[in-house]
Amino acid sequence: MGAGDSSKQIQYQEGCLMRSWRETGMNLGLLVLRVMAGAGMACLHSFGRLSPGHIEEFAKIAVAPLGFPFPLVFAYLSVLTEFVGGLFIAAGLLTRLTALPLIFNMCVAIVGVHMHNGDSLAKMEPALTYLTAFVTLFLAGPGSLSVDRIIWGTRK
Repeated sequence: MGAGDSSKQIQYQEGCLMRSWRETGMNLGLLVLRVMAGAGMACLHSFGRLSPGHIEEFAKIAVAPLGFPFPLVFAYLSVLTEFVGGLFIAAGLLTRLTALPLIFNMCVAIVGVHMHNGDSLAKMEPALTYLTAFVTLFLAGPGSLSVDRIIWGTRK
């Protein structure tokens, strides 16, 4: 092994180190995004609507004006999608599949409710933020710190 071989070995090791830092950072970032968006959706956004009386009010105020045939049924579907989907996203369980109905729900909230009511951008901000998070998770996947990774392992 010559003098040049030593510097090549150090460069290679530094390259692996930098790649692992990038991968670790990306996976930690996806974990934070998943937990914050998923737990926020489940606990802050939808949990309160599941209590008696609130779901009926949500059906009357938000779902019925959209013209859905059975507003209470669609209200339950929407809120359960947000609650269960939020928990799945936070855990990184079936992340890409779970993100799809949440993306649809946020699009309906933005276009069908907020824009239809002439709401300000500030009032639309939570739905836009959740939409951005769920689209990002759909495209990027859950990262390695997820239940998906435990179940299905890594893909090459």
